[in-house]
Amino acid sequence: MSAERSVYLSYIRDFLVKKRNFRLLLPEETRIPDELKSFFDLAFRDGNNMVVVKIVCEDLSPAKLRRTLNNEVVKLTKLMAYAEKVYLALPEELVSPLIIDGKTLSDAGIGLFIVKSQGDVIETVPAKPQERPYPLIDKKLVQDIENRLN
Repeated sequence: MSAERSVYLSYIRDFLVKKRNFRLLLPEETRIPDELKSFFDLAFRDGNNMVVVKIVCEDLSPAKLRRTLNNEVVKLTKLMAYAEKVYLALPEELVSPLIIDGKTLSDAGIGLFIVKSQGDVIETVPAKPQERPYPLIDKKLVQDIENRLN
């Protein structure tokens, strides 16, 4: 991992942990299958919701960067089956309407964080919480177990 990438990840982590009071999760703490864990860089818990973030900070030509971002968006949509909110994060210098379309992200339900070199993180496109027709955890079963333990 490049030093620059590590710095951007620490900015995002600090923003979500310190300013939004999210709890950082280890990959093993997520309910995401192992084959999809490479699709995100950071995972957090916000109450009962899981939030995942993928950062792209490669120095590529605009055409290659656009292709890379489109591929990452496809991967992020797969994570939506497991996480309530999914974000793409980009350094400020890579953000351009020619590179990334905020409407496409919004329509897909994927949020966008812009990371500034000074450490500021701005949520320019909010992620849409994913609604599941069937919860991943049966709340009645959890309640039953809690009642038996008490």
